Amino acid sequence: TEGFPTPDKAAFPITAICIRDSKSGNFVTFGYNETLGQEWTREKSELPDELLEKVVYINCTNEQDLLRKFIDFWQKFPPNIVTGWNIETFDMPYIFNRLTNVGLNPKKLSPRGIARLRTFEAGFGEQQAITLCGVDIIDYLSLYRKNKIQESYRLDHIAFVELGERKLDYSEVGGLHSLYFENYQKFIDYNIQDVNLVDRLDNKLGLIDAQIMIAYTACVNFGDVASTVRTWDAMVTKEMMPENIMPHYHINTASETGAIPGGFVKSPMVGKHGWCMSFDLNSLYPHLIMQFNISPETLNKEFKLWQYDSQDGRVERMLAGEDLGEIPDNHSVSAAGFVYDNNIEGIIPRIMRRLYQERKAVKKEMFEYKKQGKDPSLLDLKQYVLKILLNSGYGAFVNKY
Repeated sequence: TEGFPTPDKAAFPITAICIRDSKSGNFVTFGYNETLGQEWTREKSELPDELLEKVVYINCTNEQDLLRKFIDFWQKFPPNIVTGWNIETFDMPYIFNRLTNVGLNPKKLSPRGIARLRTFEAGFGEQQAITLCGVDIIDYLSLYRKNKIQESYRLDHIAFVELGERKLDYSEVGGLHSLYFENYQKFIDYNIQDVNLVDRLDNKLGLIDAQIMIAYTACVNFGDVASTVRTWDAMVTKEMMPENIMPHYHINTASETGAIPGGFVKSPMVGKHGWCMSFDLNSLYPHLIMQFNISPETLNKEFKLWQYDSQDGRVERMLAGEDLGEIPDNHSVSAAGFVYDNNIEGIIPRIMRRLYQERKAVKKEMFEYKKQGKDPSLLDLKQYVLKILLNSGYGAFVNKY
């Protein structure tokens, strides 16, 4: 009744929590209604029968009872990953702060008993999130936003676009707070359906599975995959370890990242054109990295083509076909005038080559599966993950860290 609840203050009671346990398949739902003294029942539910069969409702006497039972369940069946729609900056910090407010220990959310609250600056100002040792929090809203562009990222809209389904409508009472007091049965139905929609979205899109597969490929935690720099940093380190090679660290944190010195973009000739053709090069940036053998240890720091020209000037001279002069033996020259030693294969091109060859092999196997009528979904996921890793490499390497 006093406005929207903010996670940092967590001033209002938690009235319902629904967890979809992926191991049992059950929707474990905790709820209470002190005012009406009502319980949720299957018989009065609006939810479809196939969903109701999986609902385990735990009636609680008050908020303290709900939070204790919730923590007991969480500790008995600790998740490896917890996901949901906008849970990173709302649900999880709200639960953490609310447990503190009512005198319960929020560190029980971690199977190791280690949990902390962190504050960071975001587009909407200062926000909070929590870190749980032993549990990765992967926000499905953030995950979806990275993979698809939509006009709205409200769960109701995304569920309709992807699944043809909606959240439960409660327009007859005006607001969710009123629904709790006027139709507790529908209030709990609404809670369960929200969790069901996120679960069904992931069943269709497989974004969590992709995150897990990338994490295993790079040897990082599931949550670390959100950072392409951290993922590639781990992949490069993993590549160097068998040879006992250590990278150079020469970061100047004060330096500006600025514009990426990337692909040459030719200004278009405005107007109508006939006889147009379109070309799409397969994994262009990874192949350029492989072609020129671009890697920190292969860069010739002593020689640069037309070194007194600007980078754009060097590209223009290269495109004009000017004579390159004397280039060191067994070296390649990139369009920007940098020169790379080809006597050894660079670590970065080597990783790119292996990822690309593996993706080709997986795609070939996937098509064979389709011919034989077998389910190719796992192979399709694997080639998609390899594609993500390949394409994210360039962006990771131009980051100043």
